[in-house]
Amino acid sequence: MSDKQSKEERGARHRWFELMSNALNNSGETQTVLIPKLDMQVSWTKESLKDIYRQIGFQMFGKESSEDLTGPERHQVQIELEEMIVRCTRSGIFVDFPHIEMPLEVYENEIIRNG
Repeated sequence: MSDKQSKEERGARHRWFELMSNALNNSGETQTVLIPKLDMQVSWTKESLKDIYRQIGFQMFGKESSEDLTGPERHQVQIELEEMIVRCTRSGIFVDFPHIEMPLEVYENEIIRNG
């Protein structure tokens, strides 16, 4: 098995970013964005979660692109991101990672809240 991220895995990860950002926003969660001399609360987006995922990958493995992460490294980064979201949000939002076998509609209707 290759460590290179497949098109399906990349698509599933991007779908998860979208589902998670929607779940966070629907529960009233915001993220703090630090802009020089300005501390503001903004909504979550797929892109903001992708950026955090990349930052975790860089901090853990020194790789600037998620494309350079191995399969086990991507899995570890995903777990770290999920745990960070559960710890740092008031609602403890958790969204299962999409699987090819399960229709996307199931994920859109199945948001598990821990807490």
